[in-house]
Amino acid sequence: MNNWATPLGTFFGEDSWQFLAVALIFGLLAVVKGIADFAWSQKDRRITHLKNALEIDQLSEDVKFVLTEDINRSLFMKVTGIPTDQYTRQVYVDLLKKSEGDLTINQLRRGSQFLSFEDKKITVSNSSDRKFGYFFEKWYPWVLILSALAQVIVMIFSYNPNLIGIQCGLGNMRLSPTF
Repeated sequence: MNNWATPLGTFFGEDSWQFLAVALIFGLLAVVKGIADFAWSQKDRRITHLKNALEIDQLSEDVKFVLTEDINRSLFMKVTGIPTDQYTRQVYVDLLKKSEGDLTINQLRRGSQFLSFEDKKITVSNSSDRKFGYFFEKWYPWVLILSALAQVIVMIFSYNPNLIGIQCGLGNMRLSPTF
């Protein structure tokens, strides 16, 4: 019984599965980029809808305040990467003005999880839990991506075509087409 890979294999040659696997990876990366672009465009459309709703004359002042605050929060998040309320945004702006260029918004974004604001005072939390959480959030996804990429590369350029390796967490299960 023929499968769909047989015509592709005869068209590209016997060793073409490596080329097809690499092409599939690049295709998947393009799809992921398209999904990310779509998500960002949806956020932009949300801001546009909020601005259009704000132009309605019959809205009460409370609703206009909530809409304005949501627009400001969304735009501040888009520009800086920091999701905050009106008070915290003002503290960040004041801090940037006081630093006279010594502090950038990128530095504030990276350090925002270590900062807390109480009674118009900024306190820095330097606990080991926060440090571990920061490094875990920052580097663990890269470790997973690199290890997955290494596994795919090993599978693509493996010299034993009769053996298909499937990685399952810490264990390794091998399926062989010949018994």
